[in-house]
Amino acid sequence: MKKKMGKSSLQRNEIMTEEKAAITISLHGTMANSKGIDLYILGNTLVNIQNLFDRTYLHYTGHERIRTGDRQYYKIMATNIRKGSIIFDAGLSLFAVQQVLALSGEVTIDPKLLIDTTFTAFKFLLEVLVKTKENNPPEIKVESSTNPILFNINGDNNIVCVSPAVYEVASNIRQPLKNLSSTFMSNNKGEISVTSKDIPQKCINISNENANLFQGQKIISEKPVLITGIVTSYNHLTFSGHFAVPRGMIIPERQYSFTIEKMYQKNDAFFIDSLKGYSIQVSVRIEYDTSGLDNSKITKLYLAPNDGT
Repeated sequence: MKKKMGKSSLQRNEIMTEEKAAITISLHGTMANSKGIDLYILGNTLVNIQNLFDRTYLHYTGHERIRTGDRQYYKIMATNIRKGSIIFDAGLSLFAVQQVLALSGEVTIDPKLLIDTTFTAFKFLLEVLVKTKENNPPEIKVESSTNPILFNINGDNNIVCVSPAVYEVASNIRQPLKNLSSTFMSNNKGEISVTSKDIPQKCINISNENANLFQGQKIISEKPVLITGIVTSYNHLTFSGHFAVPRGMIIPERQYSFTIEKMYQKNDAFFIDSLKGYSIQVSVRIEYDTSGLDNSKITKLYLAPNDGT
């Protein structure tokens, strides 16, 4: 899906031009308070926010990696640092120095485009992950458009339409987002946000409430659903096996790997009896593999008896 750009298609306008757009990075919560901020958390935050915008820059230039020469024309510069009682703010400017980069004469890469694409990609990725956690993974349509930052949601049909740029950048920023969200894996409370006065309606916001969404490629649904099926194999040592789901259920007909929810593992007779061919109704939390954003796959079921015994 990525459009490769060779030297012939990456045009440089040699006019001495500097274009700027401002962003603000804020850290709120237990990791940034009146006593100061952990330097490891601060360093991790700034490096990975740089990486977010780097991935967008790479998409538009077609480069495989940031080259030494790129930093002459593309930089994020801290212009102001402010400290409050529970907040660390850094005012940053994103700018291209001396040259305006153009792709085949069609798209000028300016700082606002980099910021808007990155923010839109985050918004799209968060929408997909939240809906998947709610057992409602959306259908994703990647559509060519004159708008490089296309992102529309059709709530009635659960369809999300995005441009190739937004889709690819969303896929490529997952590692930096994972690194940023790791701040909240050690019981820190609060949020890390990136905002821009130039694009006030969008932002990046990672907090202790959504950090788990970015920690891996697999997501386990939050709310269980009721499903009827038959246990076809079972290992009492691992409390796991295979569960055959018939047609007409909320998930597709086939056999799935399953594990009994931990609080019910000591009373697994309910599942063992189903090995005789008995159909049982269970409460299920579903594990999805979201590594392919447009094709979330069910990888495991977490089962509990529907009657709560």
